Amino acid sequence: MWHIGERMHVTDRDRIWLVVSLYWGLGCENALFNALTHAACTVLQEHFDAAEGLRLLEEERCTIFYGTPNIAQALDEHPDRARRDLSALRSGGSTGSPEQFQRIIDLGARDVCHIYGLTETYGNCAASEGKLDPPEKRFLSVGRPLPGVDLRIVDPETFEPRSAGEPGEIQMKGYVTVGYYNDEEKNRASFTPDGYFRTGDLGFLDPEGYLYFRGRL
Repeated sequence: MWHIGERMHVTDRDRIWLVVSLYWGLGCENALFNALTHAACTVLQEHFDAAEGLRLLEEERCTIFYGTPNIAQALDEHPDRARRDLSALRSGGSTGSPEQFQRIIDLGARDVCHIYGLTETYGNCAASEGKLDPPEKRFLSVGRPLPGVDLRIVDPETFEPRSAGEPGEIQMKGYVTVGYYNDEEKNRASFTPDGYFRTGDLGFLDPEGYLYFRGRL
């Protein structure tokens, strides 16, 4: 969680708008502890409503956006959008297509980070650096693995390593779950003999180590 905040350059002056559910990895494991480890303020919204979200973003001077593409779309298309000042926004975390990312940037979160992860990887295991990564890397890739994450791309059947640019299963070790409670069958299916967690996701790494997500196997 600390490293996620470092990619977003979160400080104790930031105010994180948090409307995504706290029982979900993005809200709890990612956003909430990102804020707590950097002494940032957390602005909670009980459930998502676009009008209320716009009000909170303006009146609380929130600087960090956390949300899915449909949340950004609802904010952008709401009739109140034109009269709300969201100029305090600067960064955040989301996922989606380049067009969906542009919508978030248009809201004001110009340094938004592209994030990737699973509940089993503490919410995120890779993130772009919105302040430093060039747009083509930030929009198309999901960034580089966070420190402490050993990520590899392999053939899903043989576990042979894939070359840069060659799709395969995303597997990782490091900051991952120790296993599923009382479910040894699922644990055997989810971990390789050498200890990598099998995400079931398809992706590839480019020569610079940026991860590109390509869907579910």
